[in-house]
Amino acid sequence: MDIFRSLRSKETKGILYSFHFWAIVLIFSAIAVIYYLYSYPVIVFTNGFSLWFWYLITFEIRYHMHGILFVVPMLYATVRFGWYGILITWASCMVVMFPYITNWQYSPITRVINIIYLSVPFLVLGFITLGLKQIEGRKRVLEEREAERQAYMAQIFSAQEKERQRIAHELHDDTAQKLLATANRAQSLALGEFGKIELPVKNHVEWIRDMVLQLSEDIRRISLVLRPSILDIGFLPALAWLANKLETDDGINTKLIVNGGERKLAPGTDMMIFRIVQEALNNIRRHSKATEATVTLDFTPKTLKLSISDNGKGFKVPVKMGALTVEGKLGLTGMQQRTNFLGGTFNIQSKPGKGANIFIELKA
Repeated sequence: MDIFRSLRSKETKGILYSFHFWAIVLIFSAIAVIYYLYSYPVIVFTNGFSLWFWYLITFEIRYHMHGILFVVPMLYATVRFGWYGILITWASCMVVMFPYITNWQYSPITRVINIIYLSVPFLVLGFITLGLKQIEGRKRVLEEREAERQAYMAQIFSAQEKERQRIAHELHDDTAQKLLATANRAQSLALGEFGKIELPVKNHVEWIRDMVLQLSEDIRRISLVLRPSILDIGFLPALAWLANKLETDDGINTKLIVNGGERKLAPGTDMMIFRIVQEALNNIRRHSKATEATVTLDFTPKTLKLSISDNGKGFKVPVKMGALTVEGKLGLTGMQQRTNFLGGTFNIQSKPGKGANIFIELKA
């Protein structure tokens, strides 16, 4: 039933309009005509082809292998139309060649042997086709799973950015404002606007004011890290802000080098690259003990290449990138995941005492 269902499918109906289908029919018909035309002794074998075919018939008679030329259309049908192509071609071969085999093979045993020989190409090509179909099926399943994983990762990254933006706005517009209001009230209290207070109490109030102001500044800084407002200006200014921030806050000489003309990136790609650079510079700040860092962007016609390097203490790169998570290098793992999501390549070069280099290449 599956065979007939396949034959009735729209895809199979389209075969009738295929050049390869009619080429197979033509080759098959030509071979059938040749077999029946040159199988009678009335034909005078004078030319080279007739003589060659006579030798072929002699070989087929000796080894009970009539019809071996039909392997050609069988192979053609297998390559172009898969398992049902070889099935139909083999069945047609059996129908055409059975009277021929009966005429030349007088013994039932030799007839059976001949049919078995003609079935060998069908079985071999059939098994190969089924094997390739299974491999193709597994590949399709893997591609579907990868597509699902990519869609899942896209949702995760999108949710992360939305949550970062929400928290940043709440910290900046709500929490920071309340802390500033608290600091102002403490300032008024220290100035005696609510009545005279003792000096020790005043000192404590001023300390509270200063701590609240420091806390407000810390929250503002965290809000900027979560969702820098400079991102609304542009991609490269945001990267320049990251480099300048690392140099200003931590004293690490940081350069941003841009080669090639800047172009508009795919939606979401600029944010992904920003997060990769941000995490890389955070790693340099926390772990590298570096004095210099460089962020390089190369815009080429077909690719975007990103490298982040430092002259810090370096580390031993694991043989398998999956070991980064086991070793607790979650920042590097996050960069690799974002790169994989963008369809790029992620490589790390580092040795103890030799600094570290991260290379990322994305398709344009």
